[in-house]
Amino acid sequence: MLLKHLGSDTGRLETVEIDYREVGLRRLIRHLKRLPELTVTKFRSWPLTDDYWLDFTFRGHRFELESPFVHYWISRQPDCPDDVFEALLDHLRALPIPHWRYWLLYRFTDYDPSPIRNERSA
Repeated sequence: MLLKHLGSDTGRLETVEIDYREVGLRRLIRHLKRLPELTVTKFRSWPLTDDYWLDFTFRGHRFELESPFVHYWISRQPDCPDDVFEALLDHLRALPIPHWRYWLLYRFTDYDPSPIRNERSA
């Protein structure tokens, strides 16, 4: 799965963008819920849009998954240690992408995963 690391003012990785073309939001949420230490604390959606907001905790730290304008962003709080965030990202990277979805992306779009596949912050 493509994870694009978004910068922050402090230079610390705070938010990751997940490529919406690779996975649907419901499948992503189901995959997240498979983590044994993850607890969903709040789920909000807006009936007239496809925006969602999911608050959850993982290993005692709070995270947010939001979907503004069809993008999926996962953000951590400033007090979350890097190893906890990396464990969450490793779980996301393990989500298999169906072959038919790759075929559609390559066939009908300019999709190229090579430049940003599993980017890590410098």
